[in-house]
Amino acid sequence: MIVLDKAQLAENITYLVKRKNIPLGEFERSVGVSPGYFARLKQPEKNDLKPSIDLLTKVANRLECSLETLLFVNTSKVTETEIYLANVLDKFINNTKTDAISWNTIRDVDFFNGVINANDDLLVDRNTSSSHYDFKFKSKFFEDDDLDLCDKIFELNRVMQDFYIFKLCLHGDKTQERFEMYLLRSNKLHKLCCGSSDEPNRLFELLRTLYETIQKSFKRVRIDADVKEGLDEFLSDEDDKLPF
Repeated sequence: MIVLDKAQLAENITYLVKRKNIPLGEFERSVGVSPGYFARLKQPEKNDLKPSIDLLTKVANRLECSLETLLFVNTSKVTETEIYLANVLDKFINNTKTDAISWNTIRDVDFFNGVINANDDLLVDRNTSSSHYDFKFKSKFFEDDDLDLCDKIFELNRVMQDFYIFKLCLHGDKTQERFEMYLLRSNKLHKLCCGSSDEPNRLFELLRTLYETIQKSFKRVRIDADVKEGLDEFLSDEDDKLPF
């Protein structure tokens, strides 16, 4: 069971409110609580305040922050970019869980030969002494590490851009995990974020959760977008009757 750290929650809220240059009293009125509510929340031993999920959702939306980040990240110790990326990953996770987005599996050979054809600095040939090309992925984040792909590459196709997430391990040691995410836009591969089991932080946890959520999504019944479009047309046509 998840235990809510009300003191950390209150610290996050007051920190983010201050960063947005909003007077705390004004913010409290805007989310429907009495003045001093969040100050009292910082002292859980002196009160029995139990913020509702509706209140927390309203606060997160007002602060342009995901609920997960508000609850589980010490926002004063991360940068704005890290908070932004955490929000992005949270949305990827939630949309994957609800099948709002659909990922594909891409073979490493297809990725190497197609996706990063114009990005030769991402390829390493570890077997140059033979006619066999043993291409492997070279990280743009952990450039000094000898890494192997240790599971599938997942791809999300969007209009004019594609997202990729990788699970990698140190060569010869699968316990040392790395997760990396990239964006392919205008034929250029951009770094998004990464996480390492050596230094587990919120981004590492979110990347691992996203990767595992994608894996689980393949075990569910899924309908391709083209098929769903056809079914939606059928359902919207009042003259058609079901064939049974």
